[in-house]
Amino acid sequence: MERRMGASAEDRERMLSLLEANHSFPGTYALRVVLEEGARAELMAAVEATGLTLRESHSKPSRTGKWASIRLEFEVQSAEEVLTLYAAVGTVDGVVTSL
Repeated sequence: MERRMGASAEDRERMLSLLEANHSFPGTYALRVVLEEGARAELMAAVEATGLTLRESHSKPSRTGKWASIRLEFEVQSAEEVLTLYAAVGTVDGVVTSL
């Protein structure tokens, strides 16, 4: 069974606590996403739909061109916004991982 971010209230609280302990809010939050090359437009649409301010993005294709690693930097106000971002990225078909 696959576990998704925020599967329970306890998980969500644990993730919020970890984010707040390791990041300063408001501030910049960087997210790296590995995905199939063809999923880039869907990823960017999902990110845009969050309403968060994208400050910067960098992309690097894999050697074979099948995959891409995209680093996104956002201006966020709270740990809740970070969880919103991860939830949006998690809806995109073709995303392998997000860190």
